[in-house]
Amino acid sequence: MIKKATSKDLMDILENTQSSVSEIKNNIDTIQKGIENRLTVIKNIQEYNNNELYSIEESFNKMSNDNNTIVLKRMDLYGTYDVYGNAIHPSFLKTPIDIFNLNSITGKIFKNNMNVTINNITKLEYTNMLKHDSIADKRIVFNEYESPDISIEIEINPNDLLGSTKFNTIEILPYISGSFDINSIEIYTIQDHYTNSKSPSIVIANTIQSVGSSRFLLEDTIDLWKIKFNIHINYINASNLYPFGFKHIYFFNGNYNPNSNIIFKVTKDKYIDWISEDIIVHSQNGRYESTCTDENIKLYMNYTSGVLSYEISTSKGLTQNLLNRNVKEFWVSLPIDKSIYSITFKEISKR
Repeated sequence: MIKKATSKDLMDILENTQSSVSEIKNNIDTIQKGIENRLTVIKNIQEYNNNELYSIEESFNKMSNDNNTIVLKRMDLYGTYDVYGNAIHPSFLKTPIDIFNLNSITGKIFKNNMNVTINNITKLEYTNMLKHDSIADKRIVFNEYESPDISIEIEINPNDLLGSTKFNTIEILPYISGSFDINSIEIYTIQDHYTNSKSPSIVIANTIQSVGSSRFLLEDTIDLWKIKFNIHINYINASNLYPFGFKHIYFFNGNYNPNSNIIFKVTKDKYIDWISEDIIVHSQNGRYESTCTDENIKLYMNYTSGVLSYEISTSKGLTQNLLNRNVKEFWVSLPIDKSIYSITFKEISKR
């Protein structure tokens, strides 16, 4: 005997059907929005690469053509170091801790204990830029802005820490590398929250130009409460809008090898007379003038079986320390305590 459905059964079936249809519609809308975001990203990346005179890679090529500029990533390097993007930085002693993405046997778990605000607008979807790229429900955060100046603020709920917020490294991966500058980074600590401080404990104020995939190393380990990135977008697209987005921002607490260093060879087409003490460094802190002494750089004539020999004295001002051998090459020993892209010797005199 077939049981006859009651009116309640029919209503339950109808409600379940409507719920299923609504869920399917929401899933389709989410997929469609994801596809639209991906197409927007792809369009802007292609347009940027086609219209810009110099991409990041081409800028590095130009630097390489300057005889006295050494782009470190393009060199045959020896030593102890790690690489991210176009930068060399101190090597990790072990895998760093990502303070927003926990490890588990099933993969990364996102903490989701923060608010992310872009241009004074807070949205839950903005937290996706902090999610690990391997998390399945991660969504794209990318927009086309009417103004070239934007701010991104990340604030952790101090009453819902879900573990330590200690970090000493910021890793960023933008969708359009080289299209923007970071004018400043303001970092507030948990202590700033408890003391109601209106000023950040740390301010990185020097402009970092043409930012690509980067890791910024702090001098000290910080208990993070809030951080603000002030960004200027240098690229305007065909729609007269400023495209921008981070694929991810990670905050690491890592242990670095204090003995990190690189050794590389510089070769010239003629014999070298002398090498200047003055240099220009391009690092995570931007470009700045320095000296070999201040950066603890040492130069040598020979490097064999892991041993540097015949140290070279650099020259400054009217004092020229001439090399006492006919050489067309020399070796550079450079300690690494931050992310660094290149060094330029003010002068390498040849004969």
